[in-house]
Formats: sequence, C-alpha cells, structure tokens
Amino acid sequence: MKKTTGIIVLSIVVLLAGYLLYRYFFYTCCALPPRSAPVATDELNNDPVLNDPDLLYAKRALIGLCRTKSGNGGSCHFNTYLYSSGKLVIESGELAMGPDGEESTAYPTVEKELDKELMERITLQIRNSGIMDKSCEAEMVMDYYVNYFVQFDGATKEARFPGCEAEFNEIDKLIDAAG
Repeated sequence: MKKTTGIIVLSIVVLLAGYLLYRYFFYTCCALPPRSAPVATDELNNDPVLNDPDLLYAKRALIGLCRTKSGNGGSCHFNTYLYSSGKLVIESGELAMGPDGEESTAYPTVEKELDKELMERITLQIRNSGIMDKSCEAEMVMDYYVNYFVQFDGATKEARFPGCEAEFNEIDKLIDAAG
C-alpha cells in the first residue's frame, strides 16, 4: 500500500514539475514579444477628412460591443475632429441588431468653435508632450479600437490605442473641457 501511494505521489510531483517547466519555457522564458497594433496608413492616404491640411487632431473610436441608445447590443463609433481654426466636429452612431436585422443609426453631428486660448493650450499640450517624436507602439486591445491622427508643425502622427495613451488622454481632456 505504501509503495503504491509513493508512486502516485511521485507521479503527481513529476507531472506538476513538468507542467511548471512547460509553462516557464513556453510562456515566460521564450515567449514571443507582444505584437504592436498595426498603423493603418491607408486611412491617411485615402480619407479626405484626414488629408485636410487644417486638421490638427482626429480621434476615431469603435467599441465592438456596447450598450446602444436603442437598448440593443451592438457596436458604437465616435469620431472627433479638431481643426487649427478651432472648429470641433463630433460624430457618433451605432450599429445594433433589431427585429429586422442590423440597423445603423447616425446621431446628429455636433460642431463647436473653440476659443483661441483653449486652442493655444491644446497646441502647447501637443508640443510639450513630445508625442510627435514618441513611438506609440503597444499591444492591441481587442473590442476597443481608437485611431489617433495629429498634424502638427508640418509632421503627421498616427497611433492606435493604447499607444501613447497618457498623452492622448491629456489632449482629450482639453477638448472635453469645451463642453
């Protein structure tokens, strides 16, 4: 009886050690580095809104699964465009499953004019953050996609969430302050 119990315990210890070694080797020691979110340069090349020379900042967000205003589950999108002139354009909409299949809803576009002082604070934030020179590569988050575009001092920057998240959050806070 003791010999059988010893063999069982030894087998469990060997299996556990093997499993831990396997986990270490394949998931810790030699795991491939995370892939960064690819940058969609085709959007810059093929989109007249993004090619507008007066566009300072754009944020395009898509939530793959969200609670829509209609009450049905679906996807939601939010687009924010800020121009050097201070013009702010906010678009939003949803795609939800209804009784007759997919139903797309676009909500009214909101346009505002930001004052000169706020625009100066935003451009100062972009400059001081150093975002135009930073690498914003990060592992992609599934089901929440945000593409950022910044055109500043003759340079263009494109990044995807969560790359440079802190820097973009500070810009968004200033834009949101416009109410």
